[in-house]
Amino acid sequence: MIALFQNLPQIIQQISGWTYTSMYCGAGGDSYGARVAGAHVLFAINHNRIAITSHEKNFKDCLHLCMDIFSSNPDDYPATDVLWVSADCRNNSTSKGIKLKKQRVRGTLWDDGDQLDPIHRTRMTMMETYRWASAKIKKKQAYKYILMENVPEIEHWAYYHIFLAECAI
Repeated sequence: MIALFQNLPQIIQQISGWTYTSMYCGAGGDSYGARVAGAHVLFAINHNRIAITSHEKNFKDCLHLCMDIFSSNPDDYPATDVLWVSADCRNNSTSKGIKLKKQRVRGTLWDDGDQLDPIHRTRMTMMETYRWASAKIKKKQAYKYILMENVPEIEHWAYYHIFLAECAI
């Protein structure tokens, strides 16, 4: 697995007072960690109403958005210092018994998410990190840090190498 968080301890020391966005927020595990580190959780987004309801109960002063991330417009939401992304991993893990190796690339990395089958569509949620970061850069509101987590099997995703190249990682 690629070690993208080699300087995570230094990031955590600097985060106090920063603002924070949680993409695919769930009930707020990452947001809780950010808050404990001293960040202000400003914005959370998820497509699942139960997840957003849970996050709202845990983070009452946070702006919440329940919608399909593919149809979101990053320009409509606040700029923050940190973007935490927990992209959908349900179809990147072998827990469902789905073969991940030797997948075929279909279309491009930036195909319209609405046109994809459900399994491929959940895998493509990774691309939203790049789309949101690019939109914020264009508005001169670049994130100081973008932290992304997923299952180790994400490396077997057919578009993984393309995703890394697009994000210049």
